[in-house]
Amino acid sequence: MEDEVVGVLSMIRELLGDFGFTEWRAELSARDPERPQDYAGEPAEWNHAEAALASAAQRMGLQPKRMEGEAVFYGPKVDVKVVDAIGRPWQLSTVQFDFNSRAASGSATWEAMAASTAL
Repeated sequence: MEDEVVGVLSMIRELLGDFGFTEWRAELSARDPERPQDYAGEPAEWNHAEAALASAAQRMGLQPKRMEGEAVFYGPKVDVKVVDAIGRPWQLSTVQFDFNSRAASGSATWEAMAASTAL
């Protein structure tokens, strides 16, 4: 799972680099651990996904800032922000897990990925 996130982040970096962006920041939007009832999916899924996002960002040379309670109800995400020529950050890309659509579709993709991926 982490390798998939690295692949997406690599594609994002390459695409945005083509437009001249060279400075990057990342924010990891995580759930509020005090309110697990507010989120789709199981705590173990969230732990796994948050760890995969953080590790993938680090592998790409980003030090993601953890934003507790900023995740949406259906999954954690990493926002990739570029910095323009006068120092302003702009969010142009997001890599996000979605536990809600998996439940609605009955997909076993998450289970298969989680089972084949060790932290």
